Amino acid sequence: MFVAFALGAVIAYFVYDFVRYVKKFPPGPFPLPVLGNILSLDPNAPHESIAKYAKTYGPVFTVWIPQPNIVITDYELIKEALIKEGDNYAGRFRGNIFTLVSKGNYGMVLSEGNEWKEQRRFALHVLRNFGFGRSLMEDKIMSSTTRLTDEITQIINDSPSKMAVTDLSWPMQEAIGNIINSMLLGYYFEKDDPRFIELTKMIAQNFENVRKPALLLVEGYFWLRHIPFTGHMGLDALMENVHRVCKFMTNEIETHKKELEDSDEPTDFVNAYLQEMARRKAAGEDMGHFSDWQLLLTMLDIWVAGMETTVTTMKWALLFMVHYPEVQRKVQAELDNVVGRDRHVTMADKSSLPYTNATIVELQRCANIIPFNVQHKVFEETTLNGLVIPAGATIIPQVHTVHEDPKLFPNPKKFDPERFLDKAHEKVINTDHVIPFSLGKRACLGESLARMELFLIFSTLLQKFEFSTSEGRPLPSLKPKFGITLTPEPYEVQVTMR
Repeated sequence: MFVAFALGAVIAYFVYDFVRYVKKFPPGPFPLPVLGNILSLDPNAPHESIAKYAKTYGPVFTVWIPQPNIVITDYELIKEALIKEGDNYAGRFRGNIFTLVSKGNYGMVLSEGNEWKEQRRFALHVLRNFGFGRSLMEDKIMSSTTRLTDEITQIINDSPSKMAVTDLSWPMQEAIGNIINSMLLGYYFEKDDPRFIELTKMIAQNFENVRKPALLLVEGYFWLRHIPFTGHMGLDALMENVHRVCKFMTNEIETHKKELEDSDEPTDFVNAYLQEMARRKAAGEDMGHFSDWQLLLTMLDIWVAGMETTVTTMKWALLFMVHYPEVQRKVQAELDNVVGRDRHVTMADKSSLPYTNATIVELQRCANIIPFNVQHKVFEETTLNGLVIPAGATIIPQVHTVHEDPKLFPNPKKFDPERFLDKAHEKVINTDHVIPFSLGKRACLGESLARMELFLIFSTLLQKFEFSTSEGRPLPSLKPKFGITLTPEPYEVQVTMR
């Protein structure tokens, strides 16, 4: 009898303590102990579950996956948090898995504090010297884009029917990957280079690995990594690929060290970083947070963020053009009128191509490739929308939901570039609420590069080619596949010369 009473008292205490802890956070779906809300999230589209929660609990609520994450789904509230209170919201959630992978506060995407500020400042300085947002970077992008169009043209010319039915994912991945690689490592991969194939394969596998619910459980309760099922399904495969990617990056750093000349102008990011380390060491200066390991994780951040998001957006771009041929024709007519077909599109043409620009904005909104923004952390207790946000809380500014907000975008599921044009179709308007690169101090470092890539690659492809489906074939699906990014299912497109 006493044992039963004692057991009941212990259970009652734990229930009371759990409920009290849950009430510290903004209200949301009530979590189960250990599992949180994981079982109520759609495993194939958890971002859609989040959007449904917002309709029930409002624009600020807590979802437990399995640890508490405060979700913000309203544009004005995201802006208030990330810009008005930017310093307080500039922290990063650095969980068990990230800490295991990074061995501390390293890299740029998930680091915070003085380490992040120093490394971001240096990276921006170097990238601007390499022409971020200027003609030097434009030349690099057009060099890769010309390789891409030459490859597509060759495929078409090799076909007896002078048309190609092909999946363009890999050629686009090579083109965009080489833009990043030339800036980061100073060279272009040759076509079908096995190192590039292996690197992109490993990164893609890690994007798949994060889909596994077991990984969320291991993140929330790190001791589960020792359990065979959750450890293998949730962590082992991820860590194996991480180690292989790190080995590739380490080899690149060592190669650069052997070829390093301190007196030379740096030709790539790794050279610039190693020169800065050598300069500090020779001058007896504090090394700050500069190290080989910091360089490696920064390389990985730039490589993954710089390539994957742009490649995924371009996959969606061609898919939407196949689904909406009338939009494709309007873009092509504008390009023909402004640029013609005998010269390259340049950034100088951008201001004269309003419909093309509006189409790219709508592509980014509808593709909506980030299902969950990178988590932030608040350093100090604050309030948002009348709700208390505890110090140290994890925050998800849910841009995905913003891009589908009918208050901001009437009929949000409709693909309509003209929503971003004035009545005369001469100016692009109302784009402030499209925020694929996020907002504030932690906005994407490579935003200017990505915008330049999307404009030049998309415009050039539509200037030169017509994209459609083969007669008798159904249109490829617009249903996305969930991972770190939302990607379209593999599809083939029919391509002909214009």
